[in-house]
Amino acid sequence: MTRSKFPNWAKAMNVAPTGTEAAVCRDIAERQAKGIAKYNTTVRDNPLSLRQWLQHAYEECLDQAVYLKRAMEEMDRG
Repeated sequence: MTRSKFPNWAKAMNVAPTGTEAAVCRDIAERQAKGIAKYNTTVRDNPLSLRQWLQHAYEECLDQAVYLKRAMEEMDRG
């Protein structure tokens, strides 16, 4: 990610993510590319209603809960 893609406040403060934050930025960019390839649109340009966006977010949270529970069960099994 180039510095020109950062928000104005970050450019003004000469801030660029490093370490873990930079890795998260790369992950976001990769997810965006996959989403554009799959749906042929960006999140910004997607015409879903607010209710539909909330449904998507809710379903993602349910998936996350399953992943977390699975990891916790694995830890408990030792």
